[in-house]
Order: sequence, then structure tokens, then C-alpha cells
Amino acid sequence: MLIGYRILGYRLVCGGLFAALVVGTALSAFGAADKSGYDLRRVRWGMTIDQVRKAEKAKQVYRDTHRLVYTSKVLGRRMVIEYHFARNQLYQATYRLAEEYLLENNYVRDYTEFKEILWKKYGTPKKEEMIWHKPYHKNDPSRWGVAVSIGHLTYSTIWESDTTLIAAVLAGGNYIISCQIEYISKALLHLAQEKTDGTEKQDKGGVSNRKLKNALEEF
Repeated sequence: MLIGYRILGYRLVCGGLFAALVVGTALSAFGAADKSGYDLRRVRWGMTIDQVRKAEKAKQVYRDTHRLVYTSKVLGRRMVIEYHFARNQLYQATYRLAEEYLLENNYVRDYTEFKEILWKKYGTPKKEEMIWHKPYHKNDPSRWGVAVSIGHLTYSTIWESDTTLIAAVLAGGNYIISCQIEYISKALLHLAQEKTDGTEKQDKGGVSNRKLKNALEEF
């Protein structure tokens, strides 16, 4: 299930998050712009679809006119890596966890570990929230994962680099927990808004989403 949240004026579609096993490796794997000149992984904001396809070495499982989707093992976790385009320009990238846990608090654990890694890289976040939509389980930390799964609790933390907005989100509903790390170009935020107003509506429930779901089920 995909659950939308609007943070810092752009739309996040929650998917997945992984736990970092080694802090140093995690920082190099998931950091935004660094000394290499890349904004994320081996790509830069504004790249075309063909340029990103040449740069990305993970296994491609899906593509359409505005999205590239890859799968990869990252830090011991199955991950889905998505690149989003508008006007053939890369403006957003997403890491989503493809692992599934029986114990809901494992998602809270992963979110907390990843947040700590981003904190080490980017410093104090611009915003951090733990929002209780309903207070059930609030006094029992052992049930916070359950609270997320039924939509009673949402976590989000946001950082900002020179070129990029970074958001970690843990959310859920209908007993499904989803979490992801979003990277969005500050210079191309207007393209993110165009995507929200346009192509996203066209995709909802469409053939492209069914094809993507089938591809990920094989991962």
C-alpha cells in the first residue's frame, strides 16, 4: 500500500527503509552531494533518463517515461531504488525497503538507526516529528510498531543540504508499515509539484503500476 504525505511542500509516497549495519558504509551509500560532485549515488539532479541508466549499476526492473526502478542488496537489505523524472530531468530519488518483518517494532528500530546515520552526516535536522494521530499504545513503546501499522503513529525527520532535501518517513495503515528515504532537488522542486499535479494522477491504478508490482514481486 502506498500512503502519501506532504512534507516541506512536496509529496512523499511512503515505501521502505533499511537498517544501517555499518555507519561509515551507510554514509557513503546514502549521502547526498559529496566531494565526488554527485547529488546521490552516481547521479546528479537534472540528468536525463538515459544518463541515469548509464550511471546506475544496480539491476533495473522497470522503466517508463518518468521513472526508473532498480533492485539491489544494500547493507544486507533488499532495497528498491527509484528515480523520478519530469521533463526528462531527474528531480527525486527514493530508497524503499523490500524486506518484510513480522515484528512491527523492527521497522521502528530501522527508522531509528537510519535517522542516527543521517544525523551524523547532516547534523541537526530541520524538523523531526513523532505524531500520534490517536493515543492508543502511546505509553507502551513495545507497541509503537503496531501503532504505526494501524495509522495511529507517524515518524518523520527532514534534513537539508546545499542541493537536496532529505526526508526519512515511517508510516502505515491497515496493518501495513511503510518507510522510505526521499531525496529531492531543491532547484527542481517545481518539477516535483508538476509530477504531483499531473503524471502521478495518470499512474494511479494504471497499467504501469501493475507492471512495476509484478516486477518487484520477483525480487
